[in-house]
Amino acid sequence: MSVNGANTQLNNVLNAAMQAATGSNGSANEVAIVNALEAGLNASPVLLAEYNTNAQSGQLQAINFVQGSQTIDAQAQQGANGLPVETTGNLIVSDINFGLNYAIPQQENGGVNYGLIDLAAHENYHVGYANQIYDEVSNESSGSSSIAEQMQQYFSTPSSLRDPSALDGLIQQGVNFNDQNEAGAIITGFNAAASAYMQANSLTSMTSSDVSKLAEIDPYVELLFNGDTGAPLYSQISLNQDGTINLSQTVQNGLASVVGTFATSGGMPVWQDSPDSSMPIQASGNTNDTYYGAEMVADACMANGNNASTPITLNYAQDGLLEGSSTASPSSIALADQFFAANAGSYFSSLSAQTGSPSSQCTIIDSVTGTVSNFSLMAPGTTFNGTLNPSIFVNTESSRLLRNPPHRRQS
Repeated sequence: MSVNGANTQLNNVLNAAMQAATGSNGSANEVAIVNALEAGLNASPVLLAEYNTNAQSGQLQAINFVQGSQTIDAQAQQGANGLPVETTGNLIVSDINFGLNYAIPQQENGGVNYGLIDLAAHENYHVGYANQIYDEVSNESSGSSSIAEQMQQYFSTPSSLRDPSALDGLIQQGVNFNDQNEAGAIITGFNAAASAYMQANSLTSMTSSDVSKLAEIDPYVELLFNGDTGAPLYSQISLNQDGTINLSQTVQNGLASVVGTFATSGGMPVWQDSPDSSMPIQASGNTNDTYYGAEMVADACMANGNNASTPITLNYAQDGLLEGSSTASPSSIALADQFFAANAGSYFSSLSAQTGSPSSQCTIIDSVTGTVSNFSLMAPGTTFNGTLNPSIFVNTESSRLLRNPPHRRQS
């Protein structure tokens, strides 16, 4: 299958993906994934334009397949030094990875998979947003005002002179920035699916009835308009005249804060009443706020110099780190620490590669309850209790947990 209107760079990416899918190590499901993506690019002018843009800039480098995964995600390429690979124009290079266990639904609706179009646009948005995330958060960014740089300045101040609320503010700033990234990706996914719907039905605009029909064939639209709990988000969504969503205005309206309460999907739907039973369904254990909060706490631990003898003080509840509770207690903090362990381990590994420090210690004190959490992060390849490659060991109160975390999402 060819994609009408694809530029040279995008054709190169797609051809390389198909060659891998049909090669000696390929599979029928890989071929089905590439065919479904190409069908989506032909069906949605918005999706095609966005992929053309990121491929031409060099930000979208490849489409890969990952063994044992059911997700789709965007990952920045990393060099030998652990830092992101960049184009000659200093743009971060990323790949979009399809899990080989990702179940492509039956090609209904004229051969168009609207859910895949939505998610492919979502992940491609993360590809284009990578530089903004890196500049805002990373301690390797060129800007001295990045969150990581400000954390380093915070910990360079004598502990007796530190204001813990300043660290809380940095953690919340990082979480909100990532929530904005997720909100933008969700909106972009909707607009790409809406573009395909309008082209298939010879429309130049969409009514509320059309949006309802689109939700029947794209479960991500249901998530956007109904949320995890069924509460409509209309007050946060601003529509353009053609029925697509105005991205900048909608983010300003506060959709990012609502998206922060959504369960992380890892490229999968997170609700149990999908209109397409062939879509993969998996409810995640934590929200975007706690997911990204784990990354920001990991940044704080690294900025503290991996120093267990100098505790970090932060407000678990205020920073949105608690899952399913607004009140800090030893039990709710222990649960938050489990999520931190599961989500932050691979992030620590990449940061350790940058700093040359293969292991680290981190002690965190909740400023409200005084609960103390101790973390020991170990180098890949070491063993603990006979388990290979542990990434993080948690000792919180009397609770002990060993986890191997999933790949870090780029967002």
